[in-house]
Amino acid sequence: MAHKIGNLPPVPQLSHSVGLAFVYAEDKCFVFYYDQNDKYLHYAVGKENETFSSSAIVYGGAKKRISIPIYPQPSPLTAGYNKDTKELRVYYVNDQQNVAEVITKDFGANWEEGSLAGEKYKMADIGGLSAYPGNMWRVMIRQDPKEGEPMSITELYEFSTGGWKAYAIP
Repeated sequence: MAHKIGNLPPVPQLSHSVGLAFVYAEDKCFVFYYDQNDKYLHYAVGKENETFSSSAIVYGGAKKRISIPIYPQPSPLTAGYNKDTKELRVYYVNDQQNVAEVITKDFGANWEEGSLAGEKYKMADIGGLSAYPGNMWRVMIRQDPKEGEPMSITELYEFSTGGWKAYAIP
């Protein structure tokens, strides 16, 4: 049986959006999407049985236009929440097909731009961002193949002390 969590506000630009990611953080649900018309990453937030409020993500004191291409990634957004550190993260595939990251510790009042340390992974899809006790995160990516090689899936782990480590999935 479906569980109704709330009503999203009327957002006509969703017809021009790319990607959709959601995450529960404490008692709220956050829904993220990218609008191709205004080039901003947006989010809607609300509690159970309430109408959600929606706005563009503001970080560095202002809105920042980004570019997420439609093709080839059908899943260019993923979001996760770490209840130990109270950190909410959104990862997306940018127009260079690298991962970009935005982070907030106050549930959306202030966002900051993050970056994945080390190699810039060329990718087609990203998803499954999840947090573990302490400050450990993991995310799955589907990488663009090098010429003559098959598409590969890689799992990235970020350990609180060691940065990101990549593991290929056979």
